[in-house]
Amino acid sequence: MRDLALLISKRENFGVVHNGGEEMAECKARRISIHTNKELRSFSGVSKLRSFLVFNKLKTLPSRIKMLRVLDLADAEIDELPNKVVNLFNLRYLNLKGTSVKELPKSISRLLNLQSLDISDTRIKALPHEIGKLKNLQYLIMHSHNRNSNDFRIVNGVQVPSNICRLMNLQSVSVIEARDDLIRQI
Repeated sequence: MRDLALLISKRENFGVVHNGGEEMAECKARRISIHTNKELRSFSGVSKLRSFLVFNKLKTLPSRIKMLRVLDLADAEIDELPNKVVNLFNLRYLNLKGTSVKELPKSISRLLNLQSLDISDTRIKALPHEIGKLKNLQYLIMHSHNRNSNDFRIVNGVQVPSNICRLMNLQSVSVIEARDDLIRQI
């Protein structure tokens, strides 16, 4: 049944699961799920790509993915946000959960259509001031558990700038470190 669903999905250009067995040349799918540690060399014909999900190592992003709306890099072995990401004007969902990313670049402010950002269980300790420019941001998930402790109730927050209060579309924020003045503003 799964094989039939994948076949129909590929034929209809709905989605492709790539496990390293074949080249990705001329892929016209709108959604790609990567399940390989191999480097993605040939990635032409992905200009209509809307969703890109990575379940293993990521060495490079495809170059012509300007229409991308969903980028799921959860648990990918990366320690910084790939430079190309901030050029994805249509990006709505960015998941960096479980990566080793240490900071978000100031240029994150260029993702004006971003609605959901998950940086939970990363190494990010503070958000840049520019996060306040993401007017469409609705969901901000940023908790992390202390990996050195056996007590899973210990949750670390992320420091946020005071201008986070300007994000009027923000519906859900998970664990932040806040001083009294920020709590009063919220």
